[in-house]
Amino acid sequence: MPQSPASTEKITAIAARQQAPGPQGWNALKMVADVQRDPLSALLSLTHTYGDLVRFQVLAWPLYLITHPDHIKYILQERYLQYNKDIFNYRLLKMFLGRGLLTNEGASWLSQRRLIQPAFHRQHIVTFGTLMTQATLTHLQRWQSCAERGEPLDITAEMMQLTLRIVCFQ
Repeated sequence: MPQSPASTEKITAIAARQQAPGPQGWNALKMVADVQRDPLSALLSLTHTYGDLVRFQVLAWPLYLITHPDHIKYILQERYLQYNKDIFNYRLLKMFLGRGLLTNEGASWLSQRRLIQPAFHRQHIVTFGTLMTQATLTHLQRWQSCAERGEPLDITAEMMQLTLRIVCFQ
């Protein structure tokens, strides 16, 4: 599917000037504190203030917040060969996580991606969503019973149990 002309124009214009809009100076420092305190609200605020393509700096590293589906598709699908993971953060992650989908690239990444792709077929996602909902509802009923009886719950253990139940398809 071809990308929208607006998406191409916007990304091309940003590439030409090498900078997207975003907080500068004191506002950038405040934004970092906001992200640490409440990441989702802070990132949504950036999107509302600056648009669907935002640039901000953390220490010496420029970061980009990309929220428009056309822009994401442009980077991850249409121009993925222009972006690489040979930067400090990914090299550090690779030391701890190995060469998985998050840290890998090139032919090896493509091979891994093709191996897992069937699991993300639309029908599997629907089935998995149903499984997650059923498991959650079962746990919620049990938690409600405990609450009505005044019994305390170890929420960390409960969430671990729920996660394992979903992951193990039980």
